Amino acid sequence: MEFRILGPLHADAGTGQGPAAVRQPLLRSALAVLLLRANRPCPRDWLIDALWGNEPPSSPETSLRVCISRLRRDLGDCAARLESVGPPGGRTIGHRWQRGYTMRVRPGELDVDEFGDLLWQGRAELDTGNAAVAATSLVQALALWGDPPLPDLPETEAIAPDVSALTEQHRAASEALIDARMRAGEHVQVLGQLRAMVRADPARERTCAQLMRAYHALGMHAEALDAYQTAREATLRELGAEPGPALSVLHRQLLAEELAQHRSPASSLMTPFTGEPAVGGPDLTRAAGPLPLLLPAWQLPAPPSDFVGRNAEIERIGACLTGPGVPVVVIAGGPGIGKSALAAAVAIAYRDRFPDGQLYAELSCTEQARDSQEILADLLYSLGMPASNVPPAGPARPAMYRSLLADRKVLVVADGATAADQVRALTPTANGAAVLVTSRYPLSEVAGARTVVLGSMPDDEALALLGSLIGADQVADEPQSAARVLHVCAGSPLAIRVAGTTWATHQWPTLADFARELDVDQGMAALVT
Repeated sequence: MEFRILGPLHADAGTGQGPAAVRQPLLRSALAVLLLRANRPCPRDWLIDALWGNEPPSSPETSLRVCISRLRRDLGDCAARLESVGPPGGRTIGHRWQRGYTMRVRPGELDVDEFGDLLWQGRAELDTGNAAVAATSLVQALALWGDPPLPDLPETEAIAPDVSALTEQHRAASEALIDARMRAGEHVQVLGQLRAMVRADPARERTCAQLMRAYHALGMHAEALDAYQTAREATLRELGAEPGPALSVLHRQLLAEELAQHRSPASSLMTPFTGEPAVGGPDLTRAAGPLPLLLPAWQLPAPPSDFVGRNAEIERIGACLTGPGVPVVVIAGGPGIGKSALAAAVAIAYRDRFPDGQLYAELSCTEQARDSQEILADLLYSLGMPASNVPPAGPARPAMYRSLLADRKVLVVADGATAADQVRALTPTANGAAVLVTSRYPLSEVAGARTVVLGSMPDDEALALLGSLIGADQVADEPQSAARVLHVCAGSPLAIRVAGTTWATHQWPTLADFARELDVDQGMAALVT
């Protein structure tokens, strides 16, 4: 048998009949909770708290018995693993507490256990210095998690400690993988991920220390020290205390090294990456030669795992990405229509056409456009350029960018452009490069750009996306109700995903009830509450 809860819920008896069809949200939550505490007794009172929290039904024990009975029915051949525990009869509180249910799983059947084993293996290999082997185990461990993770677990206090412990293990696996990659010299490749992790939790000292080490390895000493100050401010604000000894010692080491370099007479006479006498500003000709250009093909974010369709658009954009000069293609469309996902899908489909790699630039931050000079600096860092060699904001910075990409077959993806100037700044010189832009606007001011206007998803593709979110069987059983839901979503992939998440987190008995709710709440209003 096979059970999974880290991503989409899955229970398969291995009989060749396919996975069990557990469709009702309450039953899915019950199965997820039982699997989260697999092989451990789950008393009835605890299960009631876990499933309903502070809003239990009027007859909670009866509702729980009905829930378990229906779950056993839906589990089919897997139902034999759902056992009742505790002595029958008895009405005392102590006696009732002993009664409950447990889900029996064997070694190798549950993804949570597999994740824990792979995490342990990765850490053990990392401790012995086998960074490559450790990375393999840790990548496999993290691949077991879906997006969103743990989607069927209810948000109740009863299971919060278990969920928190599992989430912490996921974070530990991510940090261990970053350690393994940095030991392999992949500091540039993990820099963006570390920045995002620190922004999400600036008081987490382990992640901050990793970011400081990555900056230091890339020669970005000032950024490493700034990262410590950010962590210190967050720690003082959130915990009312100074950072722990590990982070403080690392900060003192980097600070001492920085001071020593400033005091060394030779330091001002050597260029950071060639070791040759420095004369004035950066020499773009020499910089492009010895600099190890790093262009990881996976730098672009992957499309959503449930990405479907858009084949005609992918082919059309692929045809536009070839030609003389530097082809520029603009994917234009409204918010939530799937522009970024399509750009990622195109980059994967035509990866072989750009063997020197792909660059990704996010041009907007919420509603505010990012400065082109700042974006160029980030791209130069990702190309392996030490911070001390990046020219100050001005004409020299785009000149260095173009020099480094000269004669290289790269795809530059500019996501979320708001103005033509942003695109012009990121356009390399000719001979094999291309630029793929996403924008809410056609950007007709970009000379020579080809525009592909992205509209609503065709009905068949929208139906396939909805089926991947709520279950193809559910869509097949209630086609008219599915069509009503898609009518509300108006062909927007974002709206369809919101509908799928809303369906999964509520307890509508049927898709018809859900569709009726959307009609009563005037469509999308029900999806954003």
